[in-house]
Amino acid sequence: MRRLRILCEPRRALWRKVARLNDFDVRSALHHQLREAHGLPPNALIVDELGLCQGSVRVDVVLVNEHLHGFEIKADGDSLERLPRQVAIYGRALEIVSLVTAERHLARAEAIVPPWWGVAVATPRHGAVHIDWRRRADFNPGVEALALAQLLWRDEVVQCLTRLGFAPGIRSKPRHALWTRLADVLSLDELKCLVKSTLKRRGDWRSQRRDAAPNLLAGSRPSSCDG
Repeated sequence: MRRLRILCEPRRALWRKVARLNDFDVRSALHHQLREAHGLPPNALIVDELGLCQGSVRVDVVLVNEHLHGFEIKADGDSLERLPRQVAIYGRALEIVSLVTAERHLARAEAIVPPWWGVAVATPRHGAVHIDWRRRADFNPGVEALALAQLLWRDEVVQCLTRLGFAPGIRSKPRHALWTRLADVLSLDELKCLVKSTLKRRGDWRSQRRDAAPNLLAGSRPSSCDG
């Protein structure tokens, strides 16, 4: 087992009293690791709580670089009740997925996630979060073009289809029709590249959207993956 020692500086004093990991502790350590390994935009983008299927599930952390790599966090206080559903939906749109879990969930979680998921254990020791990788992630064999296209906002899909020469009449089409058209005219590899480059151009839109007026965002979010 290869161990990656990830220091988590915030709340160091608390570790002397509490040996339980919460989401903040694990997420901070994971962010530190990803920044150290992959750098900052424009080469890589780290997104918290990326919604799939219009927010019916949210991926805890997504690294957008040459791949879409999602990380699901299960801290000490979390339940595994939603994990089977998360496995099913993450597998439709993410190229790589890894589970970062507290030790107490490890045995049950490993029995739930598929073999291509990566698995790591997060533990608090001596004022730091240590992430021990038990299994490295492999590529997802089941990425679906339509689910991937639905990561794009409506205006982004319209712009892309316009560049591809499908401008006439597309602005009046519903979002599902636009996503379907985009998935049809691009190969899966082309669509993957388009989605990743578009997400990087957005930058830290999650923070920007918190400060935006709700009416300015209407119609921007994808609808359900089921249409």
